Amino acid sequence: MGNQWGANLSTIAPQQLIAGGDVACPAGTSTPITTGQSTLLVNPGGYVVIVDCTIAILLGATPPTNITVQLTINNGATLNTYNVPPALLVAGATILVPIRMVAPEVTSIFAPPGAPVNILLRPTAQAVTFKAIGSSAWLRIERGPDI
Repeated sequence: MGNQWGANLSTIAPQQLIAGGDVACPAGTSTPITTGQSTLLVNPGGYVVIVDCTIAILLGATPPTNITVQLTINNGATLNTYNVPPALLVAGATILVPIRMVAPEVTSIFAPPGAPVNILLRPTAQAVTFKAIGSSAWLRIERGPDI
């Protein structure tokens, strides 16, 4: 479907993905650390999900071998992933990981009843703790190109 020039093609205002507090993230499990509100877009067409975030992560006495950050819809389909550089994984450290995650264009996910966007952490071999203080995440949903 082509753009309807002269029509309102706006999406939603950026929303802050607020964590309620620290979250324990067990090894080998994808744990939601923050969730956006259920997003419903009324204009037809494709949309691109963009999340800009800084994630604070407390590592234990033995650091994990890897931490994967996942961007998902409805705690289901993974839209994008990011692996934290292993050089940052130092025992006892609190690390700040700045990330921009951009998902492929989606066309139906935000149709009624809508869907929330989630950020999950998945540490490997050792647990970590997501720290709410020092973390921030903003969600934008932009109109995609006509295809």
